[in-house]
Amino acid sequence: VLARSAKQGVWGRDRLDRNARSPCCDCVFRALFSSEKLMDLQTLFRRQPILTIRELRRHLHEKHAQNGRALESLVAYHVRRRRLVRVRRGLHLVVSPGISRDTCPADPYLLAANMTDDATLAYHTALEVHGKAHSVFERFHYLTRARATPTTFRGLRFKSVRPPSALGAGHKEGVGIK
Repeated sequence: VLARSAKQGVWGRDRLDRNARSPCCDCVFRALFSSEKLMDLQTLFRRQPILTIRELRRHLHEKHAQNGRALESLVAYHVRRRRLVRVRRGLHLVVSPGISRDTCPADPYLLAANMTDDATLAYHTALEVHGKAHSVFERFHYLTRARATPTTFRGLRFKSVRPPSALGAGHKEGVGIK
């Protein structure tokens, strides 16, 4: 049974009482996150169609999300409430109110640009964004230094590509990026 200790000020495990009811997920969630924090999240959800864990951590500041587990609990809560759709670890699509989670529109170029912290649209994907491609693909490439596994979301494939070594040797990354 979870109980709040007045001395500790944190949630801890007390003795197991078989007759006591465990608090529901919503009760624990409300205890961890106050209404003002939830209002901040609603503002964030309205402003950004794509949400990364890094952006969420920056938005909530240190006083709101004191550890990584609290942040994971917050994201898991909103996924269960169908406000967020997981694209990949650390990247979520925000579902607008009144729209089904399965039919919520997602901008694939915005998703590709947020797959990693340093993602940059590349090759045919960049041509499509600039309107210079003659065909439309369901495959989206992005340059990144981070190791990222290929991801599929709603039939769209996202693949990471390492920057050419010739650019890395002369420290000329970012050349030609608009």
